[in-house]
Amino acid sequence: MDTKLYETLIAGNAAALREFATRDLAAFLQVTTEGDNVLHVTAKYNLMVKTAAIIENPSLKSLVNQKNSKGDTPLHVAARMGSFETAEIFVNCANSGEIEAGERVTKMVNQVNDTALHDAARNGHFRIVELLIKVDCELPTLLNDAGESPLFIAVDKRHLHIALLILKDAPDFSFAGRNDMNALHAAVIRSQDEVLRLSSYMVKLKSPMTYLTNMSFKHSFKFSSFGPSAIIEAAFQNNIYRDFAKLLLEKCERALYEADEFGWTPLYYSIHFGAFGIFKVFLDKVDSSIAHKRDKRGMTITHIAAREGEDAILELLAYKFPEIWDLQDYEGQTPFHLAVERGKLACVKFILGIGLSHDGLINQQDNKGNTALHLAAIHGNNQKIFDLLIKDGRVDKTARNNEGLTVIDIILLKEYGYYEKTWVTMSLASNGGLESLEHSINKNGRKTRSSFTMPGGYKSDGGPEAGMAILSRKTAFRVFVVANALAFCFSTTSMFLHYCRSFVEKLDVHAFYTYLTTMLTSYGITAMVIAFVSGTYAALADTPGLAKAVLSIGCSFFGLQLVVYLK
Repeated sequence: MDTKLYETLIAGNAAALREFATRDLAAFLQVTTEGDNVLHVTAKYNLMVKTAAIIENPSLKSLVNQKNSKGDTPLHVAARMGSFETAEIFVNCANSGEIEAGERVTKMVNQVNDTALHDAARNGHFRIVELLIKVDCELPTLLNDAGESPLFIAVDKRHLHIALLILKDAPDFSFAGRNDMNALHAAVIRSQDEVLRLSSYMVKLKSPMTYLTNMSFKHSFKFSSFGPSAIIEAAFQNNIYRDFAKLLLEKCERALYEADEFGWTPLYYSIHFGAFGIFKVFLDKVDSSIAHKRDKRGMTITHIAAREGEDAILELLAYKFPEIWDLQDYEGQTPFHLAVERGKLACVKFILGIGLSHDGLINQQDNKGNTALHLAAIHGNNQKIFDLLIKDGRVDKTARNNEGLTVIDIILLKEYGYYEKTWVTMSLASNGGLESLEHSINKNGRKTRSSFTMPGGYKSDGGPEAGMAILSRKTAFRVFVVANALAFCFSTTSMFLHYCRSFVEKLDVHAFYTYLTTMLTSYGITAMVIAFVSGTYAALADTPGLAKAVLSIGCSFFGLQLVVYLK
């Protein structure tokens, strides 16, 4: 685009622009490096007088429909930037019939299939949305490449005033959104206050003590300013979105039954985020078909409530849909498993206390054979849950999982402190817990592993040679055994002489002992290297290349030893 023309567009007046057009009209057909024509530029800065002056020229009216390199028309730019007056000029020009017949400018899409209404809704420009719906009532039904409708975008961006406008003024509209979500999904998710949601997530990244010890007074003051205002705003926001969800359901109750790409309906998200007000609105509308619905992992709404620790929601679900109380997901886990695994004490107490929880549910094993008590021992998220389970007479403390481990076995294998491990295992044992037979045998020495690892291992088959070394007939192995014995003798004798030297007072005898210990230590090191090289060589006999490499590396020690002795 001509530099002088661009300067006139930005800094000049309409008269100067008309004068420039009389001199060089062809310059108005030029574009920038991004493909923007003169109307794209005036739309960016909402230069309505200059826009009108350009469109006055019949030769330039077609620029209203011209797209830039991203497929945006000047109307797209005006809608995105909030240039209402300029957008109104474009719409009026397109509807005047003075432009050659073709696609209506309001329905023209860019490279991602966004119309001007998509851009206006995304950026929160209420007046432009109102204008576009008035001139083209079909726009709210159109979707972009991501599958998003203008209504979904408005809700997703938290522009509820625009969403309400679409619901009120548009005769028809789409609820559709990206990833198979709809506007009701977006409403539930956006009902959460972002400050509170992110703060709860950030606290999980570090322990509270880390924040207290490393936070300065200035930072403490800054963070404290979020607290009261965020809580008040969150309460106000929840009421607004609850009423908005009611309105969406009145317009399209079917949206409550639609699942996204994860298999989650809006009801799932209301439970996941603990949006109790919205959940109660949904609960009045749902039937047993949605209660039995499973997500991609086989979870029902009761699984989600238990996993997230929403005991109040779990209670409502238990009494409204008792038939789904003991359903298992695709990993074989019940809501009770998930509540215990996540350490949700209130949900665990409720499940244990409700009459629907029979012994079979409490002791149900998942696909790995783990009961809820196994998971409490494995994850250790909440000691109170563990204590609650071992004191409950209905809980089976002797159940074995697919690895053959009881709860006591798991506790003994975990890295607890001595006193903590002793206390937990004794508590389990006193409440009926048992160690597996296999682990009892191991501790009594019947199946103990050798404390000395022999190269190649031992013969385990029956016969007179059972327990003998497999490589005992190989020369390299015999060298290993002899060298290993010599290394032990030399090093032990050296240590004994070093000990005896402490009782010697004569300097000449003291020097003699020092000489002997130094010599024996040197011999012990040499024997140890020989034992290592020969043992490794014997074990790697089937891979001669690797065995020779180890032999070469080991022998390099003797070269180093020779250099030291010669110096």
